[in-house]
Amino acid sequence: MAFVRQDPHRATMGLLRPYMGESAFTRWTIRGSDVPPSWDDAVRRSDAVATK
Repeated sequence: MAFVRQDPHRATMGLLRPYMGESAFTRWTIRGSDVPPSWDDAVRRSDAVATK
């Protein structure tokens, strides 16, 4: 979370805000050997959380 609150991330997100929709954040545990997750896996996990 320290990265999120510091530049360049903070400044970039401020610039992109007018172009972005509502944000949703999902957290899950993942094995190091599965990093980075595939987009399909991330969407599946996000959808599973949203339907709970």
